[in-house]
Amino acid sequence: MTQEEFKQKLAVFQNSCRAYPIEKQRLEELESQYPALKEMEFEEDHFKIDLSDDFGSGMMELYQFLKENVQAVEETMQNLLSRCGVQAYDVVHALYMNGKTQTEVGEDYGLSRRQIQYSLDKWMKAVFEEEETENG
Repeated sequence: MTQEEFKQKLAVFQNSCRAYPIEKQRLEELESQYPALKEMEFEEDHFKIDLSDDFGSGMMELYQFLKENVQAVEETMQNLLSRCGVQAYDVVHALYMNGKTQTEVGEDYGLSRRQIQYSLDKWMKAVFEEEETENG
């Protein structure tokens, strides 16, 4: 993976993490409102026509989009925990989901901002490369 590809993947992951709490909440609301959505199996851009009338294709597309985004964040965070440990998980969660700065997180862990940045790059590269190997 090139440095440019890494930066792009990291930016997408950061944005997904920022949206995660809202998307997770909306996903749970939709599943509560429409329990049948949980049972549906989605294929890429194909919806069961008989169910479209009940939920509306826009609602189904929203549900599928939210589900895919939430699962992607959860899988990446789980891979991070498995591969890099609890501290890596906690640091990434604090930075990307809780919106703390690298300086704030560094203070929490007794590390400099530079150490946080170095560790973050190392951890995320390891996770992204593992995911790339699994999917490639």
